[in-house]
Amino acid sequence: MWSPTKNKKYGVALYNYDGNTKYGLPLEIGETVQILEECGGWYRGFSTRNKALKGIFPASFIHLKAFRIDNEGLYETVTPVDDPTVREVACVLREWHVIWKRLYVRRELTLVSQLQGVMWDLMEWRRQIIAGTLTQDQIREVKIKITAKIDWGNRQSGLDLVPRIDSEMVDPETLSPVELYHVHLQSSENVSGLLGRGTNKKKKSKRAQTHHLFMHMRDFGYSVGEDVEIYFSLYDAQQAEFISERYLVKLAKYGHSNFMEKMHNHCTIFTDLGNADLNRDMYIIVHVMRIGRMLSDNKKSTAQLYKRPLGCGVLGICDVLLERQESILEEEREFTIKLNTCHESDFHQLHEFIFRKQNNKYNLLSGQPNYGLILSLRLLHGDLAQLHQENPLLFRNLIVTYKRGFSDVIMPGDVRNDIYLKLEKADFERGGKSTGKNIEATVILVSADGKFLEGSISPGAGHENITEYHSLVLYHNNCPRWSDRIKLAIPIEKFDTAHLRIEYRHCSTRDKEKKLLGFSFIQLMDEHGAILRNGNHELYIYKCEDRIKLQDPKAYLTLPVGPKDGVGFTQGCGSASAGVIPPPPFPTSVLGQPFTRSPRETLEIHTLLCSTKLTQNGDLLALLKWKAHPDRIQDTLLKVMKLNGEEIVKFLQDILDALFSMFSTIDGNATAHSGLVFKVL
Repeated sequence: MWSPTKNKKYGVALYNYDGNTKYGLPLEIGETVQILEECGGWYRGFSTRNKALKGIFPASFIHLKAFRIDNEGLYETVTPVDDPTVREVACVLREWHVIWKRLYVRRELTLVSQLQGVMWDLMEWRRQIIAGTLTQDQIREVKIKITAKIDWGNRQSGLDLVPRIDSEMVDPETLSPVELYHVHLQSSENVSGLLGRGTNKKKKSKRAQTHHLFMHMRDFGYSVGEDVEIYFSLYDAQQAEFISERYLVKLAKYGHSNFMEKMHNHCTIFTDLGNADLNRDMYIIVHVMRIGRMLSDNKKSTAQLYKRPLGCGVLGICDVLLERQESILEEEREFTIKLNTCHESDFHQLHEFIFRKQNNKYNLLSGQPNYGLILSLRLLHGDLAQLHQENPLLFRNLIVTYKRGFSDVIMPGDVRNDIYLKLEKADFERGGKSTGKNIEATVILVSADGKFLEGSISPGAGHENITEYHSLVLYHNNCPRWSDRIKLAIPIEKFDTAHLRIEYRHCSTRDKEKKLLGFSFIQLMDEHGAILRNGNHELYIYKCEDRIKLQDPKAYLTLPVGPKDGVGFTQGCGSASAGVIPPPPFPTSVLGQPFTRSPRETLEIHTLLCSTKLTQNGDLLALLKWKAHPDRIQDTLLKVMKLNGEEIVKFLQDILDALFSMFSTIDGNATAHSGLVFKVL
């Protein structure tokens, strides 16, 4: 039975309704209706467009809203009580839709395309405001962009310009002619400034110190018939160095495309980019590796899976980084990267060849672009934790890829104790054979008692830590140049006893087992507490064919590490002081010695420390342990004054930890250093 509503109810049609039933009232999406009666999931009422025609319509098709009634009675007007900008966008889109179709009929295709793009922008910004996830400052910025677009579209379509004050429409009935004239002038200047010569609005807020690059891999449409690993990194072409960790995406054997169906969220955010980083000659470098057979044309199944080079791609992102607007609402921009193939020995240096090719200075000797992937990028500004709080949907299941090194601003509580390791290259003897070996390097972190440090190696962001890292394999190459980059995530309490061991194996295409050839090693910390210095290190390669002999590290830790044993540690409190003569090379054969080496076989690695607690500087360690040698304090202080900002921050942080240890909570947890922010100069 129909029951009349006690108060006036108004709603908006969510769907089109054809009224194909007895007493049915046809409705169009977005149409406002007044509800008079309701019964069993149906409403009875009329549309505000035609109050004389009454009928019934499904309640599920209507969204009830609060409305404001002006001039109540026969000539009343009903206005939804919602954001005026949201309401204006809806009205403008209905009006422009008719104009847009008319322009299409006239074949004014340029204006059709421009107006369509603006309409899509308005719909997206309207959705962001309605979602209710933006702050007041962000809503204000969105409204400014919305009104500028609306005024531009009205001008292009030959419509009247809407007078505004602070992006809100004004009522002409409430203003004098002179005031209305000034409002029109101001509105016209805003349109010209925002859409023509650029914004003239002075930003009151200080420009953000930290920036982040959001990246989404939308599609990889090439199937190689094997598992694929894709590595993404930020690269500074001018300095010829990678400035970020690697982000790793693993794809299944038969390929995967998630352009339309986002089953896998292949997204990351390259974080902690400073203002100086935005001015770099920046690129995204993509390395693609296949996991499977040694030779792609070999159809025989194999029990061993090898990491083999497949392709490389380069994407310049300078134009993305130069979008320095202080809004997090910049839309994602989509890019297609063409991947190139080359001789596998040049795999990790292929991006350098591509740079030269793009500058018409170098032509690739082999390999042509034959497949690609699609990325979307978006630049974000401000504190990462605040961005996460304000945009929970964007950051859901999002992987963070850190910068190699510290950000410009180091906040209290930021703790990092990482060593970045790069397997550069190695030289192996041919051993009397006509062809080279297929050599795989295995990186392991080992404690003093011979146990492996579980989960202490990160192959790339987006992948869980592993215990052993296996390098790529270059076919028939006795001088492999791997250039693999990984991160050693070692607990700080294990640094003093841990060492790095790299094992080498020959990967035969016929044998099922990989044959152990030898190993190299290096300590991560010296006896005084100084960490392995940054830079390149040359290591000896010791022969070993039985891994059981490596179970006790005491059997090899007393051997020389490399030609310049001990130079891996900085001068000062550590070893390798000036004037120390390196020990002679270990002989090739000694009675009772389990390991021998060839003087022609060496390994080159590169290390970089990023730690808020550990240091490579012996002078800083001497200052922290000044009580042991109080007579050297003056000389030590003079040396400390010459240290860079990062080392000074570590020193201050240790002092502050001691000072604030007394301000601890009841449960014994130390309080944070409130308000203290260190900026690395």
